[in-house]
Amino acid sequence: MKTKLVLLLMGACIFSAAQVVRKAEVSETRTFIRDAETVRINKDWSLIAEFRSGAGETVQFFPIQIVDLKTGNKKNALQVDLQVKTRGLGVAGIALGAIAGSAGAVSGNTSAVAAGSGLMAQSMTRDGLVSLYVDREQVNEMILFLEQNILPNLETRYKDKSSEFIFTADEIIFKFLIHEKRKRLSIILNDEESYEFWTESHAEDIGALVPILKKVNTKELDF
Repeated sequence: MKTKLVLLLMGACIFSAAQVVRKAEVSETRTFIRDAETVRINKDWSLIAEFRSGAGETVQFFPIQIVDLKTGNKKNALQVDLQVKTRGLGVAGIALGAIAGSAGAVSGNTSAVAAGSGLMAQSMTRDGLVSLYVDREQVNEMILFLEQNILPNLETRYKDKSSEFIFTADEIIFKFLIHEKRKRLSIILNDEESYEFWTESHAEDIGALVPILKKVNTKELDF
């Protein structure tokens, strides 16, 4: 009976984890880097837009140039570095923690219960750093999105209303929320919502991002 109960709990947790897994979109830039045997990635750190949250999280945007060292082919793109407090192992970690804890509870093993609880806690608190890429063509679309929709609405205020603007690229989701007088900027890893940066205190500084985006097209990184 105990074995059956543990198996049922395991099946339920694994099914729950599988329900939230989504197929990751991969940018052409990431494919270019992956397919080349050797690459050089040039970055100019004087060209950067950075946003910080009150929780100490950061997101950085900067143009990059990737060079295939064998063919000499080059590709310009936007790199986005997210450093956020994530859920660590995510839903899978929470599921595994629940399985371990449940198995321990059924068997009376207090060590297993403690281990399961620890795994679940770790899954909710791990810091994460991830680099994402936005292809040149999508950068152009992002510039239009910001100039036509976000910048004209920086002074917009509502009463008992909200409006959210969303731009989706292959690897990131960009959101700008106006809720009455509040503004919120969110940058989310497209295939894993646990990687999300958001800020309200610096949301209205989003205009600083546009010149950086334009450098992806106009700046030839000189090395």
